[in-house]
Amino acid sequence: MRDHFFRNAVDASTPLLLWALHFFTVYIFTAAACDSTLEQVQLAGYPLVRAVALLLSLIALLLAAGLCWRSVFLYRPTSPTLLSLARLGCAILGTIGIVWTTIPLFILTSCHG
Repeated sequence: MRDHFFRNAVDASTPLLLWALHFFTVYIFTAAACDSTLEQVQLAGYPLVRAVALLLSLIALLLAAGLCWRSVFLYRPTSPTLLSLARLGCAILGTIGIVWTTIPLFILTSCHG
């Protein structure tokens, strides 16, 4: 019988990996855009940098919501296992982290302001 420890560990920590990917992608994109002339590009009167960052955040939130739904579906309250609790806890923490990381995008008015 094979032990699937590493596969289960990665499966349970997927929401945290998604949060880390979202954090670095959005903040590196925003920093690179603010350092270039991309900051002045408008899309229907809305800064393109914020629009792309918010779109990436929406995609990450939808993926995190799907992972939360999956972890709730796999959780059995009658006989909880450590893996199901880890999935549920990481899904909730990852979703809260993505929301928390997205909040500055609504506050950001411009890169140099």
